[in-house]
Amino acid sequence: MDKKAAQEYMNRMYQACGTKLIEDGIYGGRDGHLRLAREIGVALNDFDPAGQAEIRSGSYSAIYVRGCSLKPILDAKEWISAMLKGQKSAERKSVAVKDTAWLDGLMRYAIERQIGFFETDQSGGLPFKPEWRNSRTRELIRGAAELYGFSGEAESLIETFDDRLRAAQGSVSADPTPKAQQRETVQGLFCYAKDLARQHHDTRAQMLLVSDHLEDMVSCLSWDATGNGLYPARDWLDNALPRITALQNILFTHILLGQERGPAMSDFVSGAVTDSAGVAETYLYDDLSSQYPGIETWPALCTVFRGGYGEGEAKPATELDLDIMRRYEDTFLGLEGLSVCSYPVELAVNANDGCGQSQQSIMPMGM
Repeated sequence: MDKKAAQEYMNRMYQACGTKLIEDGIYGGRDGHLRLAREIGVALNDFDPAGQAEIRSGSYSAIYVRGCSLKPILDAKEWISAMLKGQKSAERKSVAVKDTAWLDGLMRYAIERQIGFFETDQSGGLPFKPEWRNSRTRELIRGAAELYGFSGEAESLIETFDDRLRAAQGSVSADPTPKAQQRETVQGLFCYAKDLARQHHDTRAQMLLVSDHLEDMVSCLSWDATGNGLYPARDWLDNALPRITALQNILFTHILLGQERGPAMSDFVSGAVTDSAGVAETYLYDDLSSQYPGIETWPALCTVFRGGYGEGEAKPATELDLDIMRRYEDTFLGLEGLSVCSYPVELAVNANDGCGQSQQSIMPMGM
C-alpha cells in the first residue's frame, strides 16, 4: 500500500478516535495513549515500506496530537517506540497464528457438537444443526489461510476436517475439549477477527462469521465461556461490527411503522425512503399489515441517515449493512460517523391502495 493509502488510514483513525484520548476509558491517560500507538503499530504490517514510513513519520501529528486536542502526553519518540513494539508483537503473533493449533480446536469443537447433536433429539432446541456449523468451519479455515498466507494448505486442512467428521459419525460420545485448547481456539478466533478489522478492504462478512461462531460456542455447556475468553471476544465484535458499519459512506432510512399505542415495528431500508409509496414497498409494511389486516391506515415516521461522517459520495446501504444495523438496532443510530440527512417525515400509508400523504415535507440537513 502506498503513501496515499497510509494518509487515508491516518485520517480514518483520527476520525475513529473522536474524543477517546481525552476521556476516561481504555484509550485515556498515558497507558491508553501507548495502547493506541501499539495498535497502530500492528497495522503497519499491512502497508508497503513507503506506507509504513509515512505512518511512522506522520501519525504522531495526524492522529495523536490532533486526537489530544493539541495537548499530547507522549512525545514523538515515545509514540514511535510504542508503535514499533506493536509492529514487532504483531509479527510474532502472525507467526503464531499461522500455526494451525487453534484451527485444530475449531475442528474438534465442530466434531464435539456433531456427536452431541446425534446423541439427543434432533428437534430438541439445539441452536444450529451440524452442517450449518461444519460449512462455516470450512469457511473459517479458508479465510484464516488466505489472511495469514497459507492458502495452499487450506484444502488439505479441510480434507482432514472432513475425514475426522466421517470417522466420528459412529461415535456415541466425545471427550470434552480440554480447557487449555478451548482457550487457544477462542483466542485464535479473536485474533483472527481483530486482524480482519485491520484490513483496508471490507471484511465484515468474515467478521460476522466469527461472531456467529462465538455465539454458538457460548451456547455449548461443555465450553467454559467464562474461563476461555468467549465473552470478551464476542463483546469486542459486538462493538466493532456496528462501529465499522457506521463509518461506511452509505445512505439508509430508519422507518418506524405503527401507532403509538397499537402494533408497531421498525426497520432499516436502503437509500432514502420519504414517501408513503416507498414505505408500502418495504418488507416491514408487508409483514405488519398482513398481521393486522383490519388496520386501514398506518402512520410511519421516516428518518434518512448517512454514514462516513458525511464525507464522500454516499451509496445505498447493502444487505450486509442492513443486516448489521438490524442486529444492533438499539444502539446503532447513536454511533459516531452517522448523521441525519433530513428531519423525520411523518406519513400515512393507506392499506387499501398502498399510498398516502406526507404530513411534513423533507428539510435537507446536509444530505
